[in-house]
Amino acid sequence: MALAMAVQSSALKARLEQKAVVRPHKMMRKLYPDGTGAIGDVPKRRALGEAEDEEATEVFCAAVRKAANVFGKSKRAQSTADEHLRYIVSIDKYLVRMGHGSFVTITSTSDDGVVLKVEPRRHAGTGAIRMIRPEMIVALLLDMASGSEDAPKGGHAEDVAANADHEMVGACGPRALQKRRAGKFGTGPYADECWSLQAYQKRVYAVRDFYKSLPCENPGWSDEVVGVLGALARLVGVKPLHVPQVCGKAAHAEDAVHLEHDELHDEHD
Repeated sequence: MALAMAVQSSALKARLEQKAVVRPHKMMRKLYPDGTGAIGDVPKRRALGEAEDEEATEVFCAAVRKAANVFGKSKRAQSTADEHLRYIVSIDKYLVRMGHGSFVTITSTSDDGVVLKVEPRRHAGTGAIRMIRPEMIVALLLDMASGSEDAPKGGHAEDVAANADHEMVGACGPRALQKRRAGKFGTGPYADECWSLQAYQKRVYAVRDFYKSLPCENPGWSDEVVGVLGALARLVGVKPLHVPQVCGKAAHAEDAVHLEHDELHDEHD
């Protein structure tokens, strides 16, 4: 009996070790805290001097901040940071299409093309940061709200094709392989429905996140952007406009509606 239990324990340990070895970093990365890297050595306060020594305390605090600076300050997952980078690059493409030029540059990507770092472009002569103006963000939000072909749901076909190798795959598979059914607001299964409030918010959040650590005013917090975002919240509402039908409850609910409809037809027949 003891021998059998030892064999089972050994087999379990081997499976767990193998699981840890082969689990892809790409799959786990999005679950890490934003900015995860190598954690530095935690300093020891007692080695710096007496407890009453305020200068030593400041040295200790600075050393702790340095040791912990691999973590993001927003208490968010890496997947959220990645999403903000994708949105700021998408907004920049919109601005280029609208004739404003480019405001950001991608400075680092992973081996499979995922954007890892984006920095602001600077004016050639002065070196000053090229700032996205609040009115440009407002124009994007209004283009989305009005169903403009410059800001379509589902994105532009050329962008979808360019990102096919490294985009996040949804429940319906890669977007590049999906049929692009056209509607009032763009393409996709909900092309005839307006953008949700979350779609507007995510783009504004991406702008705020991008500029929060730069030595300039944050256009995402301008009165113009905040005002339009608040107006859109009143027009669109804060709840999701639909529940994806890949969800079990939604699918069952739809089946129940069809069943009730069929039963009514049977009664009339």
